[in-house]
Amino acid sequence: MDDKNLLIDNIDIIKIRKSVRNYKEELLTKDVIDKLDSYMNIVSNPFNEKVRIKLIEGEQDQKLGTYGVIKGAKMYLGAVCENGDFDLEALGYEFEKVVLFATKLGLGTCWLGGTFNKGNFTKVMEVKSNEKFPIVSPIGYTSDSKRLIDSLVKFTAKSGQRKKFKEVFFKDDFNNPLSEDDSNKYLNSLEMVRIAPSAVNGQPWRIVYKENRIDFYKTKPSRDMNRIDMGIALAHFHISCNIEGIEGMYKKVSRNEIIDNDSYEYVISWIEK
Repeated sequence: MDDKNLLIDNIDIIKIRKSVRNYKEELLTKDVIDKLDSYMNIVSNPFNEKVRIKLIEGEQDQKLGTYGVIKGAKMYLGAVCENGDFDLEALGYEFEKVVLFATKLGLGTCWLGGTFNKGNFTKVMEVKSNEKFPIVSPIGYTSDSKRLIDSLVKFTAKSGQRKKFKEVFFKDDFNNPLSEDDSNKYLNSLEMVRIAPSAVNGQPWRIVYKENRIDFYKTKPSRDMNRIDMGIALAHFHISCNIEGIEGMYKKVSRNEIIDNDSYEYVISWIEK
């Protein structure tokens, strides 16, 4: 089942999603919880990695904490991945899809890596010895009186905080920056990668555009959060391609087909059908 059938059917959902740190002190309604649970039960990744995402209440026997970063949140999303070669990328991919689905429902979220009490959350999430638990997000109704859709007006300003198009996208090799005009049908999908959230806005992805193929690289050295960020970017690209009607799949190509570079490490490719 692809994203067209999972209600992430509008590219504006990616544009309007923003980090929310202040929430109304309210639990989600049963209807909203049911919709989230249904989505989390079917959300998947194309990398054959096992990820589980759980909705948890903030009021537990073990006090959950976010070191003052988040205010008012009564519920959280936690994400755990089973150890694997592409585990953290898969987690970033799936968790971002859930975050975008929550945005579709009018809810606020905020990716949290190091700014939560991992010990207490780990107990609630029942993390196993063969699993990683790097991420949580508060989820709820924003205390900001403005609707999330109003954020679309700020899209241009927000995207201006990101690296320029030619800084992250290249044609054939890293010596030739890719222009928006040369991006052809992939322009919107690449732009959704450019504006993807990342730890400290690091934007670790670099993309090489080739005929019938797009290669994804990440900056060196490899860090766990960078790998999660890559998963977010891969989700944005895949969702956008689905919306645009562009068919393809993620696949690793042979080593002699990738660029050996001191600054960037190959991750995966999008192969057009």
